[in-house]
Amino acid sequence: MLKQKYFLTGIFILSAERQPIKLAWRKIVWLHFKALIKDRYSDIREVTIEGKGQGTVSLIKETIAIRDKSNKEFDRVWAVFDKDDFNDFNDAIQLAKKNHILCAWSNESFELWYYLHFQYLDTGISRSQYIEKIEREIQNRTNDSNYRYKKKSPETFDILQRIGDESLAIKHAQRLRESFSGTDYAAHKPCTTVYELVEELTHPEKLL
Repeated sequence: MLKQKYFLTGIFILSAERQPIKLAWRKIVWLHFKALIKDRYSDIREVTIEGKGQGTVSLIKETIAIRDKSNKEFDRVWAVFDKDDFNDFNDAIQLAKKNHILCAWSNESFELWYYLHFQYLDTGISRSQYIEKIEREIQNRTNDSNYRYKKKSPETFDILQRIGDESLAIKHAQRLRESFSGTDYAAHKPCTTVYELVEELTHPEKLL
């Protein structure tokens, strides 16, 4: 098996009251990618950005700093983040490109990637609406009307593996990506490039 050295980062935003308000890379997302790279030499790190008004550019800057200070050499460096309400989304993607950092971004939220495991969706909606749709799909497919989406539960990844269709999610995500053009990524809604990272982790031999 080809073993690539990966470095993945995420972002955690704290409010002025120092209470968690946005977690674009939640525990379940860590589990999602950890499962994919368990057989490779990798470093997954949760980057904490504190302070009101911090956005995705801060994540990229921190990723650059950590990479440059690391005594490890990484073949691939990825940053995973959502657009949410940040207004520096495009700047973050451009900064990443200039510094050879790959981005697995979602607009509006990571939950879009989850929902694409079940259905295609080309209408931009909020995170809460994605969650409602995910719950409905899982309830219908498991005959469990009591199922509720839990942000930090490893159950979500297990369910996706069991009743979701990752190959379908990739096709749906590619279709969405191809429906947009230009570099105003904030206007590419809904859209996600998470599939690019998933494909790479699943089939690293394609990098050869």
